[in-house]
Amino acid sequence: MDDSKYTSLDITRDGALVTVTLNRPEVRNVVDEATHDELAEIFTDLDLDDSCEVVVLTGAGGYFCGGGDMDWPLAIHRDSVRTAHGNRSNRRIQKSLLDKSPAVARAIALASTESLHFCVVNPAKCVDDFVAQNQGRDIPQTLAEWNVAVRLQYGFDPEKAKTMKPAQLGWYDAAVIAKTLPELKTLFNIKKDFDPTTLYTNQFVERP
Repeated sequence: MDDSKYTSLDITRDGALVTVTLNRPEVRNVVDEATHDELAEIFTDLDLDDSCEVVVLTGAGGYFCGGGDMDWPLAIHRDSVRTAHGNRSNRRIQKSLLDKSPAVARAIALASTESLHFCVVNPAKCVDDFVAQNQGRDIPQTLAEWNVAVRLQYGFDPEKAKTMKPAQLGWYDAAVIAKTLPELKTLFNIKKDFDPTTLYTNQFVERP
């Protein structure tokens, strides 16, 4: 296996232990298109590498991962080839986890939905924590933006969410986004036109 082909990931080895480091510390290791592609490939490579028995995934610069790079979906908007490529990478990662590490897949899904649920029902605490980790952000403005996103982008009623289990929240709803997109564009002064199904919706995840 040629570790040098990876540019967004740093691969180090100590015997049978391989450490995979997200290596974009200047942006808190957010995942862009190149990083996503490499993540879809690295674990397949390591699975075929007989010298590897244990893999540790970590992040450089004192951060693990700041999530997805928001410039990425904007860059591939209306680009069907790059969108399809991203979907294939998603499925490779998901299928690998489900096939080989179902317990890990369940843990990731549980952590994601519980995190989202916490932030919906505890927006002030969620924003306090976020601002503490992101210098230059303003708490009142960030809280206002998050409350709008909860209602318009996710389509959640925070009071109703308090009575729901985390897994019941689900993914983004394309129909909700389609109805509320004009208001979002006005609120955040967004000039670009969007097809709601190209955003991270159920349809986007499921589309071939």
